[in-house]
Amino acid sequence: MKVVAGIDIGGTAVKLGLVSAEGTVRARASFPCDPRQSFPGLVRAVSECLESLAAGTGAGLGAIGISAPGYADPATGALIDGANNVPALQGRSLPRALRERFGVPAFIDNDGTCAATGELWYGAGRDFRNFVLITLGTGIGGGVVIDGRPVIGRGGEPPEIGAICLDPAGPVNYSGVPGTFERLACASGFLELYRRSGGTEDGARSPEDIFLLAARGDRAAASAIDREGR
Repeated sequence: MKVVAGIDIGGTAVKLGLVSAEGTVRARASFPCDPRQSFPGLVRAVSECLESLAAGTGAGLGAIGISAPGYADPATGALIDGANNVPALQGRSLPRALRERFGVPAFIDNDGTCAATGELWYGAGRDFRNFVLITLGTGIGGGVVIDGRPVIGRGGEPPEIGAICLDPAGPVNYSGVPGTFERLACASGFLELYRRSGGTEDGARSPEDIFLLAARGDRAAASAIDREGR
């Protein structure tokens, strides 16, 4: 029996799963992603985790699908844009490296487009011809499905929902664009908003921490949650 490996490369974690042809997840795992990690180090960590998962299921690997920020050159699989959160992938081809290591086809696409495609085929999007999916994490992305097909640019460019400007007077992102959805509402943006709201708790290192502080009566945390939700 063959399974397909799905690998999601994020700014703080790498998530892996083995999936059957019917869309059933046979195994899954994750490990922290260090932004300072080298490309060979990332390839080694992904490969070892994938080998461990495959050994645990006893299934053969038929193909590898990778989702990552930004978008890649369709011919080489090297990231053209979006490596700000995962510097090791800048100009490097993870699908090529995994194809050489495992001897199976490997592909890469934008994480938001992959998520929207998964929901379209197997998840909450199955009953809809048109929908938008938003991914919230280290960054913010998403996918757009119109008439039952994910929308991408001619060169594979994703919709880049996180780059939408919501506040022209807001803080600028790494590209110099002010008040983007991602800059305001990603995990680090949430923490920054807590500080700007008067938060002084040093233990606030994640959005979850902010909610726990609000539950304990921290007014700055409650204010940050209200503003972030807005």
